[in-house]
Amino acid sequence: MLGKTNVKVKPNAKKPPIDYVEYIESSGTQYIDTGIIPKIDYTVEAEFQATEATGSGEGWLFATWDNSAGFRVGIVRNMFSNSNITVNANGTSVTYSQTSILQYTRVTAKATSDRAYSLYLFSQHESTGATHTSMSKYKLYLLKIYDSGGSLVRDFKPCKDENGVYCLYDEVSKTYFYNQGTGNFTGGASL
Repeated sequence: MLGKTNVKVKPNAKKPPIDYVEYIESSGTQYIDTGIIPKIDYTVEAEFQATEATGSGEGWLFATWDNSAGFRVGIVRNMFSNSNITVNANGTSVTYSQTSILQYTRVTAKATSDRAYSLYLFSQHESTGATHTSMSKYKLYLLKIYDSGGSLVRDFKPCKDENGVYCLYDEVSKTYFYNQGTGNFTGGASL
């Protein structure tokens, strides 16, 4: 397999009593490595809400980038005016006002080529790892990754583990996925 992945997980031999929550929220310093290196026609479905629409630069919900190309969805802020924010999904861009981007959004994106690095959530994975300039502030309600054949390879659901730590639980691998950045995720109410 090409590329680099640096997954921080906690395997679970038996199905835990999972405390699912409405969402997990990043303050802009957290990220998760999905362990999935997207190939052509991999698809990601996500339900999210941006929690901050100020500042400049990029804020990726999920991203992998190599050799001036990538697979990513997130906010690209106008460097001179914050009146418009563009959400990029696979080369297709939708522009929102600052007010509307703070509303609940659902997106489906498909990779158009093989990538070299695993997909990060709340940041962008590059050859140097997570890029702090691309870390983002989002609420994530769900995220699913499908391979080229349409098989579900990640089914992330926000939760709290047995120690009360907000993270994502993958229904496919039966594994918790934890923050690899700094600080802690916060989250919504238990479902």
